[in-house]
Amino acid sequence: MDKTLIHRFRMLWKGFFPNEELPIVFFHCDETCDAQPIKAIEGQHCVLDHIARVRAGQALYFVDDTASCNGARLYFGFGANLRPFHDTFPSCGMPGKISGERVVVSGSETAALNAAYPGLPQRRRYLICKPWSALRETDIPEVVVFFPQPDALSGLMTLVHGPGAAPDTVASLYCSGCSSLVYHPGRAVPEHGPQAFIGMLDMKARHYIEAGAVSFALPWHAFITMAERMEDNVLVSDVWKSVRTRMDRNSRLHSGD
Repeated sequence: MDKTLIHRFRMLWKGFFPNEELPIVFFHCDETCDAQPIKAIEGQHCVLDHIARVRAGQALYFVDDTASCNGARLYFGFGANLRPFHDTFPSCGMPGKISGERVVVSGSETAALNAAYPGLPQRRRYLICKPWSALRETDIPEVVVFFPQPDALSGLMTLVHGPGAAPDTVASLYCSGCSSLVYHPGRAVPEHGPQAFIGMLDMKARHYIEAGAVSFALPWHAFITMAERMEDNVLVSDVWKSVRTRMDRNSRLHSGD
């Protein structure tokens, strides 16, 4: 990864989004890339438990065993088969074994949804998750994930909707929190279909993110296009300046300054 790009994007982001955190990145690799192993903690059963640590500055890596949820194994690229109860879990569950979430009516409805989401092929041994500040020149990101508040989200959406962009360039799908971070943006095809995904809207995922924030994930190719347009876009207009003023005011209000 170009060291100049790492620095340039950090400077542009802090200039246009001064109070918003920098993104995190995901990529698969056969080396640990200066990341630390994720250790299983008793009582933690969701990979989203660890994303907050990355947002706070730690570089971590997942392996098959630490993607403790069977769905996360599928969505993180560690296997393509779901357990039999995965169809019933979002609906009525299995009496005596697992309670259902009741977000869909029946297991057959879930099965139809799952059929549209084939598993990712296992690309490498590790899934690396890093904050932007920990990126090295040798890293090759696959997905970039922001965690914006609504005002910042409006800026990101405008950046992604460049010249010739389709109306569905940004999508929000019914899916789990972890699949919205890695799986869907990781499968995006350049110039065809959605290129960015608003996520972390699954009700269970809301426990792992602050109120008012969502995720905004895009594949590397879409991120590069977006970054190249930051200095020649609505972000240099008076419209964005007024939005940024409100963002600054809200940030001071919440910080107590």
